[in-house]
Amino acid sequence: MLDALGAFAELTPFLAVAVGFTFVIRGILRADRREREHYAKKDAETRAHSS
Repeated sequence: MLDALGAFAELTPFLAVAVGFTFVIRGILRADRREREHYAKKDAETRAHSS
C-alpha cells in the first residue's frame, strides 16, 4: 500500500503538468475555433452585402 502511495506521489508532478498542458491545448483549440467561426460569419456578411 505504501509503495503504491509512494509511486503515486512521484508521478503527481507529471500528472499536474499533463493536466496543465491539456487545459492549454484545449484553450488554444477553442480560441482557434472561435476565430474561424468569427471570420466565416464576417465573410458570409460581406458576400451577402456585395451580392
